[in-house]
Amino acid sequence: MSYTTISYVLAGGQGFRLMPMTISRAKPAAGMGPSNRIMDYPYSNLINSDFRRILFLTEYQHESAQRHITQNLSRYVGGIDQFVRAVSPHRDQEGLKGYAGTASAIEKNLRYIDEDVSKVNILAGDHVYFMDFGQIHDFHSQTRSEFSISAIPTKVELAAKKYGVLKVDEQGRVLEFQEKPETPAEIPGMPGYCLASMGIYTANAQILKEFLDVDSKKETPLGTDGKPDKKKIVEDHKRFSSHDFGYDIIPALLGAEIPVFAYDFTTNNIPYRERVSNERKEQMPEAERGYWKDVGNIQQFFEANMELVAEEPRINIYNPLWPLYGARGIVQPSKDVDRKILFGDGVIFRGGELYKCILGDGSSVERSRIKNSILLGDNFIEEGCVIENAILDKGIHVPAGTVITPHSELAERLYQENEHFVQDGKIILPKGFKF
Repeated sequence: MSYTTISYVLAGGQGFRLMPMTISRAKPAAGMGPSNRIMDYPYSNLINSDFRRILFLTEYQHESAQRHITQNLSRYVGGIDQFVRAVSPHRDQEGLKGYAGTASAIEKNLRYIDEDVSKVNILAGDHVYFMDFGQIHDFHSQTRSEFSISAIPTKVELAAKKYGVLKVDEQGRVLEFQEKPETPAEIPGMPGYCLASMGIYTANAQILKEFLDVDSKKETPLGTDGKPDKKKIVEDHKRFSSHDFGYDIIPALLGAEIPVFAYDFTTNNIPYRERVSNERKEQMPEAERGYWKDVGNIQQFFEANMELVAEEPRINIYNPLWPLYGARGIVQPSKDVDRKILFGDGVIFRGGELYKCILGDGSSVERSRIKNSILLGDNFIEEGCVIENAILDKGIHVPAGTVITPHSELAERLYQENEHFVQDGKIILPKGFKF
């Protein structure tokens, strides 16, 4: 284990675009598969990479995430200098002081970086992927980087106006950070492709503390919408900041000619063993290499969950050499490959029709039809129901004969109440929904 590295997981995002899944929880605490949460993926990557000094920085609706960390994730670390903790913004005489941005979240928790810490990992808590962080640390040392950014080659037309893009030279040194550009800078030698930032960083502790300290003293001008006025910030970066890594810290590092390098995530390789043949492989399958999903909205949430039920998914949660940790330890759900179904613990199915769906822990289905849908747990479906293209959060009891589809009477009524309940061709029922 590396005792000289501390890892921060940013787990406090409100996730407005993931409503109504995030009414009562932060985005990283939302379900992923029958038993896990999104935040289990970055956590498992750190544990499997043997980085066991972990701080989850929570904020919005933090109770669910903190309970999961305390009751479940904390069980897998122990011993001297190992810990996983949830840290929320502190209160002072003026009340709760929240985080102004991603950089602000780290700056307000620099007290955890003691004199023995030389490296810092910074991860988003709402990404689904598998990654060996030891390999980015090797890259970081070999390039003599002060600040390394994990990035993924992306087609220029897909990244335009959507992702932060890294302009690099032939050696991978970052020359410019482009914030959702209309015309992204192409990768040298890879026409048509650019490097999209994944928002995952490895930094030398000293340089990180220096630049965060300077940034914390800057003002944040607000626009009429109450958000940081980025036009003013650009005009006077020395005075103003939005306290964000992509918009403020990375440009400041580049402006000071600090070595910043881009790490190509598609070169990362995790230990791999086939579940069926039990054969250990030197390389993970090409189809799985570089899989990364930023779960930012309902469509991305649905796609990430449905990837798990595929016959040959691009992310393998059954790899015993890179286990996925969660509330059930590292035991993964039962799977019906032909019908593309995942079954959580304690699921009861009493007939009906199931296809391409996830049945979360403790769910029960009585002679109903469920297709292309996600039930996140403790759902009771009475007889004669039809559920298609739907997401049912935890603790929902569906009365007999209910039709839950994006074009049902229920969907029309819910959409009139709140457009978040029907979007991207899906109907979404929030946690504890009552009929």
